[in-house]
Amino acid sequence: IGTSTPSARIGGFVAQNSGNITNSFIGVNASTETHSNVYIGDGTGDNGVVTSYPFRLCGSNNIAGVSYSNSGKIVSTYSNAVGIINTSLLGDDDSLTAGFVAVNESSGLISNAFVQGNNIQNFRASEDYRIESKGNMGGFVYTNSGEIKDAYSNIVIKTNSKRSGGFVFENSAS
Repeated sequence: IGTSTPSARIGGFVAQNSGNITNSFIGVNASTETHSNVYIGDGTGDNGVVTSYPFRLCGSNNIAGVSYSNSGKIVSTYSNAVGIINTSLLGDDDSLTAGFVAVNESSGLISNAFVQGNNIQNFRASEDYRIESKGNMGGFVYTNSGEIKDAYSNIVIKTNSKRSGGFVFENSAS
């Protein structure tokens, strides 16, 4: 039996995006303030609706609101009123947590996107929905080597890590 821990990669939509995500949201619709729904059923007409708001993404190792990694395009997409909690232990230098995408690769494009908490008053989000981790964290993206344009993050972040940034921790894009 090995003693290594598997490295999980968790994303609100998808763990790894190499395609296109467009005109999508996770959490609360920012313009109508209605929640997103998850539909379940067996196709016989007896479908149920599971409300996906309010909710939190919780997990260990690597976690982000929309996608853990992006080498494709994410356009006109947001995460609104979603809590993201990384349960990795303090000192786990391999764990990454981000509000939108943890790793935006060199071919990755993120445009017209945001991460936002809830109950915005005086331009600040409440702590009801926050990003929390004892490890590495970025409020929007942790590491970026691609392109990010027309994007913002307005969410409370809580961390004990020295490797954290309110928007992007590490940016190597030109």
